[in-house]
Amino acid sequence: MKGNDMYIDKLWGECFGDTEDSFVLMDYFNEDDKTEYSIKKIFNDFNIYNEYSQIKSDSFRSTKDIKYISNNNEHDIDIVIDLILDLSVLVLECLNSKQIKLKDLDNNSKDKYISINADKEDIEMFINVLEDFSNNSLEYDLADICDDETCLFIADKTKYIAKEMSQFLN
Repeated sequence: MKGNDMYIDKLWGECFGDTEDSFVLMDYFNEDDKTEYSIKKIFNDFNIYNEYSQIKSDSFRSTKDIKYISNNNEHDIDIVIDLILDLSVLVLECLNSKQIKLKDLDNNSKDKYISINADKEDIEMFINVLEDFSNNSLEYDLADICDDETCLFIADKTKYIAKEMSQFLN
């Protein structure tokens, strides 16, 4: 998966957008002709969020029953932080460019544009989670499958994403 002439070219395909969980996210966006998504709806669809959820900065250190169901098929997320990291890059792109062409992310995707709407609360949540990951990457379940060097490399990238996102809080 790689974008063309997109802001996220700096990140997509380099530990972001290239996991099995990334493909599940792309399947989710390709499932129908819907073009607008909210973070709360995505989180609800993946069983991460409901109206009673409290999302804290360390909420995504381990993966528990994260999936979306479509046509009676479960699409499991193995490592929830993978999903959050991918979404953070997509949200950052949407904050900058308003929309993303799915085919630019994955050649097997539909030829449609999507936008992911993030309000101030969503952006703050992403920043908090990205900062927690950048400071504690080895405490996430991603560290069980990646070597320390890779986790620290991704952690460095998350600092950049959090900094870029913070520009949209004003």
